[in-house]
Amino acid sequence: MGVDTDLYNLVLVLHLLAVIIGFGGMFIAPFYGNEARNRPGPEGLAVAESTLKVTGAVPTVAVCAVPILGILLILMSDDTWKFSEAWISLSFLLYIVLMGLATGIQVPTVRKIVALRRGAEGDPSPEMQALGKKAATIGGIVNLLWVVILFLMVFKPGH
Repeated sequence: MGVDTDLYNLVLVLHLLAVIIGFGGMFIAPFYGNEARNRPGPEGLAVAESTLKVTGAVPTVAVCAVPILGILLILMSDDTWKFSEAWISLSFLLYIVLMGLATGIQVPTVRKIVALRRGAEGDPSPEMQALGKKAATIGGIVNLLWVVILFLMVFKPGH
């Protein structure tokens, strides 16, 4: 098939669109988290719940589509790209780590914060503050990982 076909370019556009929607949603979520933290009571809870709902739906599907579309691009490339290339292998590895952190730590932590906020009044409890710091740290690592993956995809070191 090759990298110069319309079908390849269509899959590439879908891949890039999935990256923008998926990782863009992940990237912006902490900013909304800060807004929720800075707003006491029902207003902050509404921001937190909305953020969790919006960043948990379409961006999640898009992030899951990214490697599938990437694999299709490799398979369609007629050996222009190979799974054995370091930048591709490292990108997949970092993606797995990123998804493990996001789904295994960050999302459950944010859900717990939102649940605690539902029953809280006044200032955030020490537990909520600690969970917020944990979510922020993991979120920063997740964002750094996807930026590194982006650099690997653009610069293709070793290719």
